Amino acid sequence: DLIREQKERIDAQASRSTLAEITSSLGHEINQPVAAIESLADTAGILVESGDRLEAGRTLRRIQSEAIRVGQIIQTIRRLSSSEGLTFETQDLNKIIREIEPFAKIICKQASLTVTPSQNQERIEVYADRTALEQVITNLLTNASEALERDPSGRERKPQITLSLTSTNQTAVVRVTDNGCGVPTDIREEIFNSFVTSKREGVGLGLNLSRSIAEKHHGWLDLVETGSTGTTFELRLPLMKS
Repeated sequence: DLIREQKERIDAQASRSTLAEITSSLGHEINQPVAAIESLADTAGILVESGDRLEAGRTLRRIQSEAIRVGQIIQTIRRLSSSEGLTFETQDLNKIIREIEPFAKIICKQASLTVTPSQNQERIEVYADRTALEQVITNLLTNASEALERDPSGRERKPQITLSLTSTNQTAVVRVTDNGCGVPTDIREEIFNSFVTSKREGVGLGLNLSRSIAEKHHGWLDLVETGSTGTTFELRLPLMKS
């Protein structure tokens, strides 16, 4: 009876811990499109007041798109936490990188953003859940933008972020690079662990969730370079043909 009671307590605690992680992850990921909706709503209001109905209509459609994205994120995290898994289809990474650029500019509004799709081939096909990949990329962009905002070095530098896509014979490589002050030395080895963060109000689950998504795609997410001149994260995914 004692063993059974102890097991029940352990199972209950594990369930609460899992629920806490999922809830924190959900809040972290939803915060990005919600912030975009807030910014776009302000823009739409200004456009309506100025009488530019055409551009206001376009902005409202972008708000609708971001609202849909919130629902997609909820569904993705729900699939990650269930036995159903993600929805894998053939995806063109070049197209995803191009189409994410307007949203990326909203995320990185305080920095000079360069988006560079692959120039070697028109399509770079991977077998993936599109919404999940977008979550990973936007999380990396958000981290880069926030890293530039909290640069304690005091140096005068123009904030810059680069999102690029390249490929080898078997692998697609997405890189997000910033010119900030780098990841703090004391957390570099643990940056992908749960609840490890350098942000004052961060929960430390974004990179952990992002690496989990990469692994579910038989890929890998890693911190490949960091220092006083900047940081680069790299997402590697197997190509369809491999």
